[in-house]
Amino acid sequence: MARGLRLAFLALISLGSLVATLYFVGIDTVIDTLGSIQWTSIAMAAVLVLANSLLSLVRFRSVLGGLGFHPSWRSLFFAHSIGQVSNQIFLNIIGQSLSRAAALAADGVPFSASVIATYWERIQAAAILFLLSLASLWYLFVNIHFDLLPAGLSLLSLLVTMLVAAIVVAVTVLRPAGMLNGISGGLNTVLRQWPSVAITLLAHSCMLAAYITLLWGLGIVRIDGTVIAALIVVMFTSSLPISFSGWGIRELSAAQALGAVGVDESAAVASAVAIGLLYLLLVVAFAVISTTIMMRHRKKYTAQKPLVTAPAPSVDWSNLGVIGGALLCTLLLFFQLRVPTSSGELTANIADLIALTSLGLAPYFLWTHRHTLPLPRVLLIGLAAVSLVLAASLAHGYLRFGWTSWAFLNRGLGWLIILGYATTGIAVAMTTERYRRIILSAFVATGTTIAVLQIVLMFMVLSGFRFHVDIFSLPLKGYAGNTNAFAVQLIVTGAAAIAARHLGLYGRRNYLLPLTLSIIAIAIYFCHSRAGLGMFFIMLAAMMIFPAGVRRRSLLPAALWSIAALLASTQLHLLYGLLLRFIMELFTVRGLLGDSNYISILTDLLQVNLERQSGDLERWTSITDGWAMWLERPIFGNGLGAYMHHYLSLTGGPLVIHSVPVWLLAETGLVGLAVVGGTFAALMVYAHRHIRHPDAAGWAVGLLIAMICIAAGAAVHDFFYQRSFWFLLGLFAALPKSDRAVSRP
Repeated sequence: MARGLRLAFLALISLGSLVATLYFVGIDTVIDTLGSIQWTSIAMAAVLVLANSLLSLVRFRSVLGGLGFHPSWRSLFFAHSIGQVSNQIFLNIIGQSLSRAAALAADGVPFSASVIATYWERIQAAAILFLLSLASLWYLFVNIHFDLLPAGLSLLSLLVTMLVAAIVVAVTVLRPAGMLNGISGGLNTVLRQWPSVAITLLAHSCMLAAYITLLWGLGIVRIDGTVIAALIVVMFTSSLPISFSGWGIRELSAAQALGAVGVDESAAVASAVAIGLLYLLLVVAFAVISTTIMMRHRKKYTAQKPLVTAPAPSVDWSNLGVIGGALLCTLLLFFQLRVPTSSGELTANIADLIALTSLGLAPYFLWTHRHTLPLPRVLLIGLAAVSLVLAASLAHGYLRFGWTSWAFLNRGLGWLIILGYATTGIAVAMTTERYRRIILSAFVATGTTIAVLQIVLMFMVLSGFRFHVDIFSLPLKGYAGNTNAFAVQLIVTGAAAIAARHLGLYGRRNYLLPLTLSIIAIAIYFCHSRAGLGMFFIMLAAMMIFPAGVRRRSLLPAALWSIAALLASTQLHLLYGLLLRFIMELFTVRGLLGDSNYISILTDLLQVNLERQSGDLERWTSITDGWAMWLERPIFGNGLGAYMHHYLSLTGGPLVIHSVPVWLLAETGLVGLAVVGGTFAALMVYAHRHIRHPDAAGWAVGLLIAMICIAAGAAVHDFFYQRSFWFLLGLFAALPKSDRAVSRP
């Protein structure tokens, strides 16, 4: 079922993009153009595509060799071939990494080492294409003046913040934990990968030459710098793991990028389709050849001894893969990317790839580490039950009112991604207590750093600095997409900080929890999120109600200082008016202050108004409509996506039910609400049961506080699919048994 959903999701994106492209360009025109390609050009392009594929095989072997593994060429060719097949049908890099790992396991290559090598190879190839694309976009901007400012500024702001957060995590978490001690060895490993960089450049050159050859075969004589730059952009977009092996995205980007530089759109789309067909034929041929070879040499292959020549065979690749992926996930899940498309913008999160890979690895990893900690069976059973309910509701909705892409993508595929985040957290908890604490500290450091940077930018703006709206805007929304989502990230960060305090991660630095919660209080206030403020006070109350063996007196400063910071924030607009004259006298000569209208707008934004007449109208409309919808079908509901389908048919605009319980009742019925509510209730009882046991108290407190806050906010908001919450839920939920202490390094 999961594999079918992933396949259908990618097929939907690819088919939709391809159909839209062929519709606007004209399918008859594209077919006629394809038929006009010279056979000599097709033959030359096929040779170049073959060279590109073989070079990618050599590159993968080079990356594995840099890690100390040298499987046989036969096994490598087989793994490469089935990886290409999986790349076509199983969420691109995720299927490719898992299938390669399974194929190379018999050759002595650890499962996680294969996954790491695949990701490193693909990231390296994508990074080189990305850098080349940046240079190409700059070249096109200079020559044909594309308006790249908004997207460029947004990306720049995100990358700078991500870099700062990574540095903070490295300095405050990884270095004290000793995880940077082997950084010199890691750099040497990276430097040993230089042959793969050269191979990657050569492989990209072959693919670029294949495109150019096909364009020549279509009679496009002018192949200058702008055409080459546009082709590089096409190659980069088609390599991203957001489609069915590039189909649709490749043709759409070819029509737009090549069309922008004067290439006939039918020729651009035809060349892209030809590349896709040549690559598909090559994948099929490689799969048949490699399978035939492996079948003929099966006995010899199974008897073959592992050819592992790693100088350090004691490396725990399984733990390394989990912790490395979790660290990246911890950093990236706070950042939503805005991807410009022809119809607007698409939001995405790079951490979703890591989460889905973790979901694919989950059965293997959890089985091998089942004795490290008792598995959180209540969570695993609950997740399985919720998955069944959502899958059945999705099928129910399809049978009732037909296909709804929103339900399939946001509720169906979205739940698979959420399962991936929960699985990633559980996998970390299955390693060692030390690694688990490192991930928790990294999570707190990342969330707090983003909040600090947002507050700093706000005060810089109040001091007269002018930033583009794509770099900073009020109310604060971080990089979560909207203010309420950012507030949820901050609340979850606060719950993690409280857990860290109970676990003793702050040591004697008792000021860190009050400081962290004060920063979170200020950031939430300037999010203008009523739900965020409500969850914040609930978080403080829960912190004091469940001290978990820690004296309440020691937690009191954190509560008082954060409330004081919140109260000071409510008066900032008055303080700003008093300080404005001083700031103007100090900075006017340097020209940093803007006009008076700009200052007035900022002052108004600092005065948080908790009234939301239009928003409240939408919220209560959705809740009352959802309640009425539930009364129509109270047991099994109306099917996943029913309300969105109903609202779109009435108004033409989207609206979700702003209450998770009402949404569950309306679309999954009493059965769905009972399953989800029962899972949450069981987890809260499970956490409360462990709250007085020293080995589990810190994790249990974090789990309990996070769930209480999210449950409260979800009553009036659609907070069910928040990545940060589910990641932390998995991290917190694996608790030692109460009848024995767990002693681990």
